[in-house]
Amino acid sequence: MRALERAAGYLELGMPRAAWEELEELPTAERSNPHVLAMGVRVYLALGKLEEAKLIADKLAIELPDFALSWASMARVEAALGRIDEAKMFLWKAVQVDPKIEIQLLDDPLLERVWK
Repeated sequence: MRALERAAGYLELGMPRAAWEELEELPTAERSNPHVLAMGVRVYLALGKLEEAKLIADKLAIELPDFALSWASMARVEAALGRIDEAKMFLWKAVQVDPKIEIQLLDDPLLERVWK
């Protein structure tokens, strides 16, 4: 999904509104894709919309517990809320589901405080 890649690029450039616009342009059927939902959590967090991010992260964790990004999304939300111990627990769950995700998350600025 090219829109997902562009959204990630915009987030890396500090342009969350452009990232959101990329996600908004996706066909409705694709918006429920777990990767799109996980990106939506990141975009909402970048926009300061913590409640919206938490709703999506909760949904991912409940509906897709075997999807590592569900737990990574929960970790990001908890870190943004300042709940570092909870974020660490969710990060640990993400790595348990998929050990390869740890490499992806090491440089995540949203999780910087969690890794310390």
